[in-house]
Amino acid sequence: HPHPSLLWSMSSGPPPMFPIEQVQGQEQAPGTVSMLECDLKMCTVVNPKAAVRSLLRLLCVTDSFFSFIQADEETSLMLEEKDYLMFEEGVLQCPTDVTYKALQIYEGADAVNKTGLIHGYAAPLAEHDIEFMYLSTFCTDLVLVPEEQSADALMILQGAHTESMSSVDGPAPSQSKLSDSLSLSPFVAPLQVMHIHRSLLSQIFQPLVTALFFPVQADRFFSFVSCGSELVVVGDMEEISAIASAVSSPPPGMAPLVNKAMWRAV
Repeated sequence: HPHPSLLWSMSSGPPPMFPIEQVQGQEQAPGTVSMLECDLKMCTVVNPKAAVRSLLRLLCVTDSFFSFIQADEETSLMLEEKDYLMFEEGVLQCPTDVTYKALQIYEGADAVNKTGLIHGYAAPLAEHDIEFMYLSTFCTDLVLVPEEQSADALMILQGAHTESMSSVDGPAPSQSKLSDSLSLSPFVAPLQVMHIHRSLLSQIFQPLVTALFFPVQADRFFSFVSCGSELVVVGDMEEISAIASAVSSPPPGMAPLVNKAMWRAV
């Protein structure tokens, strides 16, 4: 994994959760594993100012899958290979030529309140020597694997999900073991997680662009994932509040959903 791991922890007790029925456009049964059709590239943004125009086009003109993660001064993108051509030469740097496929695991809106899910996917993949990266939306887990290993990974995860769900409340690795093997650096600001339906993009466009490209502080954690009809933002309370309050007249059942728990990125 070429990037620092991002571990999530709640700052206080279990978060108030939303019924799965409130998340529109998600009609799969929990545990469904599928492969997205797109081919993906992992890149680092080396010229942020020059990347803005292409990122805006990616956000507004396409419904492509992409993730935008800013951690301190590092900004990483996972985007479709066809969309890589939108960016001028020298704007993005790809540390590897590997093409990735996204395996989407639908968990439901209450999965954020469970533990052990990533371990349930990582262990069987590691046993078969399959490298992976991990992203999450409000309702799904996204396991990103090299294209040449994607068919094997899909079969493994389809078989492993039942076993992983039986142990989601099991013991987590101890903090001492994590500290011995990783260099941990927590971000200071508490974070919130928000789900937005893509049909509301025009209403949230201005505060979303502000959060993406004009942060108040450079040393922050911010994440945006676009996956089908689902847009997911992880940001500080001020960023989340500004985006959510921009929605004035959502269709029934389409209001932005904000998990009220406070989270921290490590």
